[in-house]
Amino acid sequence: MSNFPSLDYARPFMADALNYLEAAERLWQATGEFSQLFQPIGMLLNHSVELSVKSYCLFCGYSVDRLREEFGHDLFRLYESAMENDLGRWLEVSPNDSAQLKHWNEANIRKHGRFPRRYAEFGEHPGNDKYIRGLARRMLEACFRKSVGDPNEVVNLGLTDFPVR
Repeated sequence: MSNFPSLDYARPFMADALNYLEAAERLWQATGEFSQLFQPIGMLLNHSVELSVKSYCLFCGYSVDRLREEFGHDLFRLYESAMENDLGRWLEVSPNDSAQLKHWNEANIRKHGRFPRRYAEFGEHPGNDKYIRGLARRMLEACFRKSVGDPNEVVNLGLTDFPVR
């Protein structure tokens, strides 16, 4: 363990986020259409984004206990807190990020994505599939940039290119 325990978790969280994103990408490619497997792909993408934001916060010095107790799985509150801690310096922020993430988070908290009927009742947000996929990649890029300390560092997020584990 290092003198900064949160850093002991930051890279493994980032590696796990990459693994969830890769699993989602493989399912997406195998089916050829996101809507066929929306629920499992959506859950994988959501978890990738959550782990990326948590990794970023760990790089900022948050403790694992703070993440667990203060935020739990509330991705929107976590994202807002990360933005207050300069996430915008590392992340290419889209004008729709806040609204789309809030919608996605609400569906996640209420577990709409886990049950087909609940999801159908909640309604799909236009473009949400492509948005959350893009956000998962952008969040991992932000974590990488934060971890190396260079907001201008560009990385191709292929499994062989990403320096984790």
